Amino acid sequence: MNNYAELRAEVVARFAGHDYDPRGPIVFAWHVHHDRLLEPLVEPIDNRLDWIFRIKRACEIETRLQWLRLVVGPLPKAVVAAGEEYAAAWEECGAAWEKLVAAGKKCVTWEKYDAAEEKYDAAEEKYDAAGEKYDAVVAAHRDEIEALHAVECPGCPWDGKRLVLPAEAEPE
Repeated sequence: MNNYAELRAEVVARFAGHDYDPRGPIVFAWHVHHDRLLEPLVEPIDNRLDWIFRIKRACEIETRLQWLRLVVGPLPKAVVAAGEEYAAAWEECGAAWEKLVAAGKKCVTWEKYDAAEEKYDAAEEKYDAAGEKYDAVVAAHRDEIEALHAVECPGCPWDGKRLVLPAEAEPE
């Protein structure tokens, strides 16, 4: 299948009513990125789809979208809690970045710009720490997560470290 409009519609349909909402409950997905089995959505799925269609190799798009799916079954509570912390840190970091950019565009004093930059740096450190914690919690629950993945994504080409993507055809 190479009809990108149909592929996109299929993915959007999978997430209908369960897409990212910063005010709503956390949403987890399989294969948002090829090298991460499971992650919380930190932006609307359309943003990820835009990125995939714009940046990724054409030979990978169908596989990426086939396996980009909403997690349906229950995840370990510790994974959900770490995912919530990670998503909240992402939001804080994004907000701090926007304030830093706005300070630069307003040509505020260096003192105010430096203060905005320090807040961003602190938010980024918190985000990085939350990401490390999330990865550690996921690793601690790997067997449970992989068992759920096997049920929800039968036949998936996940090799334990990455989604195996098709190689680009050699030119003739």
